Amino acid sequence: MASHGEPHNRKDALDPISQSEWEKDPFNLNSCLKLQDIRLEGVGSRARVFSVTHHHHDSPGDVLKNAKPRVCLKIITASFGDTAEHNLEVLRKNVLGVIKVWRNLEHPNINPIYGWTLDPTSNDSHFCFVSQFCPNYNVSRYLRKHPDADREKIVCEVAKGLRYLHDEANIVHGDVKPNNVLISDEGIAMLSDFGQAEILDRAPQNLQDAGRFLTIEYWPPEVFSTEDADYPLQRSKSGDVWAFGCTLLEVSYPEFFLQKMANPVL
Repeated sequence: MASHGEPHNRKDALDPISQSEWEKDPFNLNSCLKLQDIRLEGVGSRARVFSVTHHHHDSPGDVLKNAKPRVCLKIITASFGDTAEHNLEVLRKNVLGVIKVWRNLEHPNINPIYGWTLDPTSNDSHFCFVSQFCPNYNVSRYLRKHPDADREKIVCEVAKGLRYLHDEANIVHGDVKPNNVLISDEGIAMLSDFGQAEILDRAPQNLQDAGRFLTIEYWPPEVFSTEDADYPLQRSKSGDVWAFGCTLLEVSYPEFFLQKMANPVL
């Protein structure tokens, strides 16, 4: 895929004060990604995913030293307001904090994050998470290609990652589902998209519009226990556990799970 230009050429998209702050940020990886080797890996309703090679020696603090040759760029494209300026402001205020938290997570079943960059594929000034690239993609795609994979092992690894988030890091994931379980080169299941879930909390979320941001099949039942359409969705550890149970069913018994989603009364 051809290069779309260096993202730091569009740094004027940030206001002067924030521009200086972001340029000095230790997780700013704008200068060390080889954009001539960027590949589109997937497109969703809230994000686009690319993989790209990198110059780890040019990364701040050599944060990419232990990264594999290709890293993942996940571009947040969800809208947080009526204007592009407001959308950028929300992301700018929240991306750095999320990355700092995510960077401190260290567990074999949590997908590691390295930093951030600006969207190298457009002039929209979206922010990207830079994380470990998993060529096996998410568990749903992996199981379609490898139907005889050890599903019990996958579920146990997801459970270990979630337990680490809850018990050791005291973090709510907020969007546990098979699409957010990645499979590494070594076949290890890793929870991902913690940062995206946190940022989407800043978006308008109520029972009327939350479907833009979350997957209804994995919502806990208490979300539907209110008649107030403006009731704010609350991410919780118990909600994560419910979503993990749904993920367990889908991974272990995919035909039953899909049938239940099509016929909720079952």
